Amino acid sequence: MNDTRDDFTIGIVEEYLLVDSESHDLVVDSTERVLKDCEAAIDSGIGGVSPEFPRAQVEVGTTVCRSISESRSNLRTLRRAVAGVAEEHDRKMNTASTHPFAN
Repeated sequence: MNDTRDDFTIGIVEEYLLVDSESHDLVVDSTERVLKDCEAAIDSGIGGVSPEFPRAQVEVGTTVCRSISESRSNLRTLRRAVAGVAEEHDRKMNTASTHPFAN
């Protein structure tokens, strides 16, 4: 199946909560450092990372893509970059829409 058309574009945004690797509690103390390191690790040609209103949350967004396969590839790369940087900071990504036990 050809998933490209001249008039078709798609962009994807996802949000991740940063949690402590051991306790799985939300963490806000390292979010700014994680964001800076993510910005350095992510090729802006595929997308970017930004802060969100909840301080323990980061957002990634792909660039405008011309195909579903391009957006899938860009999103996969963004996810891996954020997960890798979070791991360097002893954090994990929680991809649920809400944290299961935070107030």
